[in-house]
Amino acid sequence: MAAGFHQIPISEQSIEKTAFVTPDGLYEYLTMPFGLSNACSVYQRCINRALQQLLGSAGVAQVYVDDVLSKCIDFDEGISRIERILIALE
Repeated sequence: MAAGFHQIPISEQSIEKTAFVTPDGLYEYLTMPFGLSNACSVYQRCINRALQQLLGSAGVAQVYVDDVLSKCIDFDEGISRIERILIALE
């Protein structure tokens, strides 16, 4: 999940709110940059949706913003859980 925040598109009506000026011109983000006031909560919601089958009573994963945690008893169970998490995030 490289640059996870940048994988989330910004709604059309919000793009102009991300504008900034440099000596090279005016720029607007089309995807969510890290640092917007609600970026963390939006990202958290997206990750929770992607992993919803593995959270809670399933006990496979826990999520905090861009950290996904999973505990296991042995190596094989750990590999199995990591595979399930990666498939869900694909």
